[in-house]
Amino acid sequence: MLRLFNRKKPAIDGSTPITAARYVVIDTELTGLDEKKDSIVSIGALRMTGGRIDLSDTFYRLVSPRTEMK
Repeated sequence: MLRLFNRKKPAIDGSTPITAARYVVIDTELTGLDEKKDSIVSIGALRMTGGRIDLSDTFYRLVSPRTEMK
């Protein structure tokens, strides 16, 4: 499971090339396109190092939306 808050390494400064950076990509699926009235259906995240995806460190959850799916 993705551990977003257990960071022990120093933050990356702006001079770090993207090929050396470690970061997390987050994706959400919503019931519609209006963020004021639609709600989240699922949340996913994965860790990347440069252009490489770390499939051993991912997160995915389905959420019960508060609004009807369109």
